[in-house]
Amino acid sequence: MQSAKSLLMVLLAFISSPCYSQVVSNLPQQKSDKSYFFYEVKLIDEFIERFNDEPNSYIRRQSRNLYGTDSFITRRQLIKSLFNKQQQWGQEVNLFTSTVTDTTNPLYLSFTDSNWYVLAQCVFIHNDKRITLPLAMHITALDGGYKWMIAGIGHSSVFDTTLPPGLPTEDYYTTTGDYIPTSSHGTNFVTLTQLLTKSMHPADYFEPYLMATTRGHQFIELVQHEKLTFKHVSQMTFHFFTIRGWLIIVANYKRKDDNRGWLITSLQPVDTTATPQLISNWLLTP
Repeated sequence: MQSAKSLLMVLLAFISSPCYSQVVSNLPQQKSDKSYFFYEVKLIDEFIERFNDEPNSYIRRQSRNLYGTDSFITRRQLIKSLFNKQQQWGQEVNLFTSTVTDTTNPLYLSFTDSNWYVLAQCVFIHNDKRITLPLAMHITALDGGYKWMIAGIGHSSVFDTTLPPGLPTEDYYTTTGDYIPTSSHGTNFVTLTQLLTKSMHPADYFEPYLMATTRGHQFIELVQHEKLTFKHVSQMTFHFFTIRGWLIIVANYKRKDDNRGWLITSLQPVDTTATPQLISNWLLTP
């Protein structure tokens, strides 16, 4: 137990040092699956917990259970541990970390914010062939609760860009109360198999502005005429516009390493005045 605690403290010290961007090379090479599981950011929910340094986060609970204390863990260390260390990072990471951990105005992520998105690479069957089509989804409010909504559709040869947007029919904007559950990201949106069908009511799952576009209208028609059948999600990335002045992109790294799971793969400064237009443009060209 003591050696495990020492390993954790070495790791946290390492990721808070100037050389945290390099691969961990000074830690013991032989580690158990249990050790990897301890450090792994297993779900995007856990990523948000660690980023916010919530008192009841998994890593703090486990530290208290195993070592009797979590006092040696700081939020700054936890945030730096969320970066993919197998990439080279510059000073933007220190600037970002200092900004979000500023004690006078700390910044946090929230699962229920509407301006963070999952970009899901979805596999569909079209004309008996498998195609990959990106769908961008975000969280939106629903009668006191929340749900995922499809907010953007990527480019694909299945769409005819020369056609004008279709005229929405009356049932387009008729909702049935059905929804994409907020837990769906944890199961790679397998629920879309039952939801994206010929009998769907588009307003249950698609944002109105997307339904009014050429691409949105054609996608819905293809699904409803059973010319496009959802199979599964092959890959996901999460895009956070919630920290003012920054775009954070998070991807999943599956490897035998202390630094694995859902980690920051890109950190981009953005003009805060242009962020709404950036999001709008991004959603229509994911």
